[in-house]
Amino acid sequence: MVKIVPILLCGGSGTRLWPLSRKTHPKQFSNIVGNKSLLQATAILLKDSGFADPIAVTCDSLRFITTDQLADVGVTAQKVCPSSNKMGHQSGLSFGGSGSFV
Repeated sequence: MVKIVPILLCGGSGTRLWPLSRKTHPKQFSNIVGNKSLLQATAILLKDSGFADPIAVTCDSLRFITTDQLADVGVTAQKVCPSSNKMGHQSGLSFGGSGSFV
């Protein structure tokens, strides 16, 4: 049986939920509700529900926190794909285009 591979998008500009969310620590990594981050809560939902291990798409500077937070809840991503444009900055376009590489 083929399993669905979830894609977790992790990152952003950190402006909508400022000061809790910042460019170096977007809201996905914050404990907004409960004692787990939004990323961790999503990973837990996917963990035992029959999905394949997720692929995480994030910017290069957030790849370690992404991997660490997933590991803290017992989830291993198939890949952690840094997403950036040619200038090294994350953007909505680069996140969208990164899906073609997974």
